[in-house]
Formats: sequence, structure tokens, C-alpha cells
Amino acid sequence: MPEPRAGFFAEMDAANVDLKAFTERFYQKICAGRLQPVLDTLEYLARETSVWVEITNLLIPGLNDGAAEIEALSRWVVEQLGPHVPLHFTAFHPDWRMIDRPPTPAGTLTRARRIALDAGVRYAYTGNAHDTDGGTTRCHACSAAHRA
Repeated sequence: MPEPRAGFFAEMDAANVDLKAFTERFYQKICAGRLQPVLDTLEYLARETSVWVEITNLLIPGLNDGAAEIEALSRWVVEQLGPHVPLHFTAFHPDWRMIDRPPTPAGTLTRARRIALDAGVRYAYTGNAHDTDGGTTRCHACSAAHRA
């Protein structure tokens, strides 16, 4: 809702928002929620606040890890939020209520990162897995690795 959202984010400097999937079906079936409020909040943060925004997408095998969905999500980020918004793809590990799915293969994370970069996301990362390249920040113009 717009009113509480404004108050909630008024004092924040940064937010990492979990974008669980990019389909309404996933949000309804798995989260018992809706996708559009999440997208609205991301747009609000990117367009109407000075909050630094990053997005995390947990890739669950067979549920939200398809190439078409990852491409649609990535293109939406570029078009609606901007290519500078970091997008993190993280590995799922079976736990608690979701033990019927295997862990996310490293190759799925690498593929998702490549799809995002090809779609125009400048800063795409992998997480919850050992992937030095996927965790390295690179200049979007020349690909040089950032050194801390």
C-alpha cells in the first residue's frame, strides 16, 4: 500500500528486495501472495526515493528457473528500474517446507547471470554457491574487476 510504503522506506538508505519469481502463478501458489505489489514497490523505490535498491531472486529448480522467466525478469529490471540495479541470483537449498526440490545447480546460476547480462543488467551476481566470477563486481563498460 502506498501510504505505509512511503513511511516504511523514508528512513532507509538501502534495500535488498526478494523478487521470488516473475509469474503471478508462482506468487499465488508458492507464496500465497501477488507479484504486482512487489513490482510496484520496486518501481517506487527506484523512481521516487533515494534508497539504494538491489534485487535477489532465489532460483528454485522447476519452479522459477526457466530461461524465459529469467529473461523476462531481467528485461523488466532494465526497462522499469534501470540497468544499474544489481540483480542477485541465489541457489536454493532444500529445507523446512520445501524438501521436495533439489538444490539449484551451479550451472543454473551461471546461466541466469548470463541471461541477465545479455538483457542489459550491468551488475548481475550469483550467490549461495562458490562462484568467484559471479560474485565479482565488474565495470559495465570495460569488464575490469573492481578491487576493494
